[in-house]
Amino acid sequence: MGPTNIALVKLSQADKQWRAAAARLEAASHSIRVQERRLAGLREQLSLAQNQLRELQARSGELDLDIKTRDEHVEKLRTQQQNSRNNKEYQAFLTEISAEKTDKGKAEEDLIKAMESVEKGTAEVGDLQKQIKEESQSLQANQRQLDGKLSALKAEVEALKPLRDQAAEAVPAKARE
Repeated sequence: MGPTNIALVKLSQADKQWRAAAARLEAASHSIRVQERRLAGLREQLSLAQNQLRELQARSGELDLDIKTRDEHVEKLRTQQQNSRNNKEYQAFLTEISAEKTDKGKAEEDLIKAMESVEKGTAEVGDLQKQIKEESQSLQANQRQLDGKLSALKAEVEALKPLRDQAAEAVPAKARE
């Protein structure tokens, strides 16, 4: 075997060792990146759920205000009904009061549905916050566990790179091509 072939074999071995170390480093850091992406996804879900919850709470507040306004309007109509001068006015107020009560009933049904949605949204936000907390703790534990290993693997990759470069320099340029 000639010196070029020996140099090529050494280069191949050094390159193989360097690639294996780089693959081990990549594999070790992959699980951390997967957990970080999962955590980012959970945080995004939490943000969306919180926005939906705020919208539902606002809708619930609007419906509650609508119901109170209708109650006040009904009371005002009753007062006017009592002061009516003839039966036709009395019946008109009665009809308007009945319509307001019907509308109020629909608004109350909508309010109940909105409140149920708020409860579900609140539970969902709580669950997401719990998942985020657990995932964060798991990620931190894995990072602490892998910190030493990642440092060692990085050092190994960095240590093998000069050896690979030296082996590459020993190979003539024509053979490297």
